[in-house]
Amino acid sequence: MNEIKVYISLKEAEELIFNSCLIVREDRFDVKRAQGLLGISLYLNGNMLSNHGVNKLILFSAINYFEVPENDKNLFINHYRIPLGLLKTSGRKVRDVSKNEMAIDDYVYNFDGYVQLRNGLFSMMHKVYENISNNQLRQSLMNTFKEFNFLSELKKKLLHELIKESKFPILTVKVDKFVTDNFFRVTWWGKFIVENYIPKLNIKDEKDVISIRKWLRGFLEFNDFDNLNKNINTIPEELKAEIDFLLGYYLAAFYKESFNSENNFFDDLYNLIHYENKDEVLSWVSFFTSIFKENEQAIYFVKALKEESFKIEKLAFELSTNNLEISMDSVYDFNIINLEESCLLSEFLELKHGVNNQKPTLIKITQARNVFKNNFFKEELTKIGFDLNSQYDKNIRIQNSCWFSKKQFHLHLNANIDANDLVFYINENSLATNKLKQLKIKTKPVKKLLNTSKKILIGFIRLDEVPNLCNLYSSFLKDEIKEKCDRVVFILLVDLDVEEIQSMKFATFIKTQKNDLARLFNIEVDLIIKNDQTINDAEIKRNLKNILESYKINQMEVIDENFDNEKASWLLESNTEYLIENKNSNYHYVLN
Repeated sequence: MNEIKVYISLKEAEELIFNSCLIVREDRFDVKRAQGLLGISLYLNGNMLSNHGVNKLILFSAINYFEVPENDKNLFINHYRIPLGLLKTSGRKVRDVSKNEMAIDDYVYNFDGYVQLRNGLFSMMHKVYENISNNQLRQSLMNTFKEFNFLSELKKKLLHELIKESKFPILTVKVDKFVTDNFFRVTWWGKFIVENYIPKLNIKDEKDVISIRKWLRGFLEFNDFDNLNKNINTIPEELKAEIDFLLGYYLAAFYKESFNSENNFFDDLYNLIHYENKDEVLSWVSFFTSIFKENEQAIYFVKALKEESFKIEKLAFELSTNNLEISMDSVYDFNIINLEESCLLSEFLELKHGVNNQKPTLIKITQARNVFKNNFFKEELTKIGFDLNSQYDKNIRIQNSCWFSKKQFHLHLNANIDANDLVFYINENSLATNKLKQLKIKTKPVKKLLNTSKKILIGFIRLDEVPNLCNLYSSFLKDEIKEKCDRVVFILLVDLDVEEIQSMKFATFIKTQKNDLARLFNIEVDLIIKNDQTINDAEIKRNLKNILESYKINQMEVIDENFDNEKASWLLESNTEYLIENKNSNYHYVLN
């Protein structure tokens, strides 16, 4: 790969990110160092640079990565939504805001048409790799891509109208009932067909024209999918050449609000439509539903798909600047790229997290908790014995124990466990050692309860609940935890209204709870709140990642109390050692 570097300003970086392209003077590539406002280094695939008159065109897929001053990193991550794999920091803390030695052109380009076409085409590519098990839909999407090489006059006319309006056009007509905008989007659609398609068909018999108009009016009766399917399956023969394209527009325009508010509406619609060419129709639906969606610009494909995404951007740019036509010598061919799973996962992690050559372990959600299994897990505690100072030291979690009372040795064992499977963890110089050896029960030093690899202790506690296992850790491993762990983190699980959480009373409670936990372990404690009333887990995952991302999974000692597969998945997302298999997960792209 021919990698080249160009220095750009923050404003130009914004233009590039929000427009997915940037035009710069050719002499800008001669700048050898950051200077003035040109404080951001842009590393590009030189083979993907294009000429734009006397200037150079940078399409987003040509970017290898941005190199930004350290203080700008969060801006690019949180505001610009750039994945970590496309971002590096330079040795500088801040950008130089002094006057430039080289003048920066005023940016006068309008790329709205390009952005809209790119959004629609990227949505189709998104669907290709989102629906990897639906070969029929995938092939239809690929065929639709190729149609953009030679758009018919009707398609160009409709796309021109869309780009000009920057929204789905409406045609307001008088009706004797309450209707919403989707009704008027359909009336516009019908009028467009009547004025721009039917006259070109050279239909001789006026009765046939009247019949087609009547059929079109049937799309205003959209009370249920039975009526819709009935209409779709009685298409007039004269309209069949362009009807899949027109139906794709109709469904996207009429169900615009459903597509915007329901994540699975595309799949629902796919299952509800009964029509032999529904894959072709839904391919166009995918295009039309996304042309005005800004979040399509937040789709980033893995490295192996960059060539395909670059071709899409190049096609969109040429169409937008050449009256929706392309030259005969630049016909675009698109391919489905199949990647071996380990390679795909590695590229996904490189893009999302900025880690190279990471080979993650893919597990099911049902296996997540077991990744953190330790000696104190419920199923392991049945095989562990504790050396107590007296019978009164007993914790309800302890199932096997021994102690001395008036020099008399006492032993309590779980009757369901074979003594050969037991291991007693004994205090140094304990009198119990010899007694247990005489009984042929295995012993280990109590410090062995905590693996030497552990660097952080993590616990989940519920409001107004006695943390028995937490107390067990404190009783037997307080010194070991202080010696081995450089951090203790607890997640407080609550189910409270926002007003309660924001109250002074709750703030006081949190302060007290944090101090109590710190005294329990004789070490400073981080306390994070997880409210069950919060709709999603994004906040808790983000908070945990900020704390845990520098730790390996085997360095985390998790207290098996209020701990399940879901909470284990929160911890696993803090780094890239494991990925949880999910039917809704897709590793071909990152959607920020």
